[in-house]
Amino acid sequence: MTQFRSILFALGCSVLPGVALVAQAGADAASRAVVATERAQDGRAIGRRTVAVLPFVVTSPDTTLDVLGYGFAEFLSDDLAHSHRLVMVERFRLADLQRESDLSLTASVDPETRVRAGRLLAAQHMIFGTIDAQEAGALSIDERSVNVDTGNEEMHRTSSASLDAIFRAERDLAMDTFSMFGITLTPDEKRALYERVAPAFRAFVAFSHGVRAEQQGDDATAIASFRDAAVLDKTFKLASSKLAAAQQRISTRAATAFTAASASKDDAASKATPKDPHASAPSLASGAAPSGTLSAPSTAAAGAASSKGSTKGADPSPARKKTAQTTHKLVKSSAP
Repeated sequence: MTQFRSILFALGCSVLPGVALVAQAGADAASRAVVATERAQDGRAIGRRTVAVLPFVVTSPDTTLDVLGYGFAEFLSDDLAHSHRLVMVERFRLADLQRESDLSLTASVDPETRVRAGRLLAAQHMIFGTIDAQEAGALSIDERSVNVDTGNEEMHRTSSASLDAIFRAERDLAMDTFSMFGITLTPDEKRALYERVAPAFRAFVAFSHGVRAEQQGDDATAIASFRDAAVLDKTFKLASSKLAAAQQRISTRAATAFTAASASKDDAASKATPKDPHASAPSLASGAAPSGTLSAPSTAAAGAASSKGSTKGADPSPARKKTAQTTHKLVKSSAP
């Protein structure tokens, strides 16, 4: 009995570590699953916010500055996109919505329209504002953010800057927006945000024209304007990227339209010439010639009949004689 207990003890010592290792591995896997689930839930709790930035409305005695509200909004949208916690609504989606719903998507629209547009765009937040440009070059910038779900205003910020400092004012506005959302940028995100060089003002004006054309669905004008901006300032990376995106969008739409047109043409052709389900192909084994082909004997008979018929009536014309002679020669040469 004592010996039996010793054997059991030895077996336990050798087996239990393996069991423990298996149990530990299972516990580790379960822990990893719990952590992964917790992270996923935490991510959903924090959420990736979907944000749409409407063009800012510019009021100025200089009407050439009116278009700057579009470029300013695009710069703000691009800066906010540096955070992995935000998803920005693309400008061409605003164009699609304007075309399909006949909505005017600028900061001047009424609150109900803004909320409706935000829901149609699946955006959780709508950012909009105004820029008051005075003759002396002083700017007064007003930014607001609305929660689309509740319709409540969640941020209202005003700032002042000179026209020369409009890009620094826009970046400060972006940082304040991050703070409003409770977002802290990573060092890499912040570095990328501040790496952008302010473009030449003429290039920014051309760029703003491109953004406005893009939102209005005029891709040809948008491409031309983005190209002008990229030429006026070789370091204007956002203009170059917008140009490439617009060109790609045009190519994709053209390819889609061509494919649809080809499919429609093929479908129309197949409907125009329906096949007779009762028709059957002639059997070559029965000696019948395929459709559209004359066998040598039948060709000879046709030639003979043609030649015989021509002697009964009026004298055939030289052209018809020549045709009959040629046919007769071909028949003779093809006959066995």
